[in-house]
Amino acid sequence: MREIVDLRGVSGATYRFRRWNSAEGSSVVAGNYAVLEFHGDGFKVMFTAMANDLSHPPGTVKDAIRKGGVGVYARLNVSRSVREAEDADINAYYRTAASTVRQQQAAAPI
Repeated sequence: MREIVDLRGVSGATYRFRRWNSAEGSSVVAGNYAVLEFHGDGFKVMFTAMANDLSHPPGTVKDAIRKGGVGVYARLNVSRSVREAEDADINAYYRTAASTVRQQQAAAPI
């Protein structure tokens, strides 16, 4: 799994997420997070969401971590309106009308 991934938005924007190490926790700060399933050089976006406090992983993240084979990534963001806009943009890109999931080639390591 990569330490950094870039997710796309339907607007054309790119959003950088860092691997969320649940053992280390995070600062008490709001942000967006994504659960990704890796396949070879690419990944599938399982879901994205927002949280007001990333220091305590939500239940859906804990379930994904227990399942294994997935990476959880966070993007720190203080403003609620920005979090909501980014989440909507990312979800619009990765979800099609048929609710299928797009796969994306992982970017080259930085």
